Amino acid sequence: MGIGGTCQWKFCSLTPRTTLCVLFEISAQHGSAIGQGARGMVQYVTQYQHADGRKRIRVTTTCRSWADMATQQPNIAYGFDQEAGAVAIARLASWRATNENDTPEALRWLDRTLIRLCQKFGEYAKDDPNSFRLSDKFSLFPQFMFHLRRSQFLQVFNNSPDETAYYRHILFSENVLESTTMIQPVLFSYSFSGPPEPVLLDTSSILPDRILLMDDYFHVLIYHGQTIAAWRKMNYHEDPQYATFKQLLEAPVSDATAILQERWPMPRYIVTEYEGSQARFLLSKVNPSLTHNNPYASVSFSFSFLEGKHNRSCLI
Repeated sequence: MGIGGTCQWKFCSLTPRTTLCVLFEISAQHGSAIGQGARGMVQYVTQYQHADGRKRIRVTTTCRSWADMATQQPNIAYGFDQEAGAVAIARLASWRATNENDTPEALRWLDRTLIRLCQKFGEYAKDDPNSFRLSDKFSLFPQFMFHLRRSQFLQVFNNSPDETAYYRHILFSENVLESTTMIQPVLFSYSFSGPPEPVLLDTSSILPDRILLMDDYFHVLIYHGQTIAAWRKMNYHEDPQYATFKQLLEAPVSDATAILQERWPMPRYIVTEYEGSQARFLLSKVNPSLTHNNPYASVSFSFSFLEGKHNRSCLI
């Protein structure tokens, strides 16, 4: 059946976190009408050996309604899950890059897929780019695709074949929440102005008086801004008069420890600072909105970018 040529698959292990993705392509002839109220049913039969030694069978049956794109597009849009859709596209793009051995073609396929989705579900006036709008059901999907193009799943530069295979293997088996973290890392800010808060995955979020906590599933990183790093080197946190500063330093460490304890395989833990060598793990993930061409970049840091092969931005 399909690309796999079979209807049975074997897994070496299944865990409560294992999440599979099965894609079906409609084989009906173009123009053929879909019956009113028609439904499609899919059944999965899972056979496994439990820890107690007994073999078990679990049958899962799901039913979905058919929808005609020409007449029921709003219904399709309403049922769209952009997080699950982004993970499915990421898995398919990674599969194409692996099995077709052509990452540039996988990137072009990804671009075409995003363009087709925007054409179908976007609202825009012809020849007016500023008029383009996506509904809330699709608003996050383009930024997922932006970060997916820059991710280690499709950009193999500076990664060994073993590392690339490992990253893709984890993507193919993790759940939607963890997979979206791999595609678009989460970034939290810690400062004196208030409690920890999520911030944009952008260079504008890197400020001198902030501590950042980034989780991209494979790495958990704590970054100290320029001012915070200077105070830390002067050991202000060891002075009882600056107990608040000590609490600020400890807050991201506590949150990072909680992530490390509950995730398997355990991610790499990194503590770095302004102009630190390992700050590259953060800089490679954020959107480079501030560069050497932007005059505002000189306020706290400066970046230099080169356009690499296949339009890849390489940090130097």
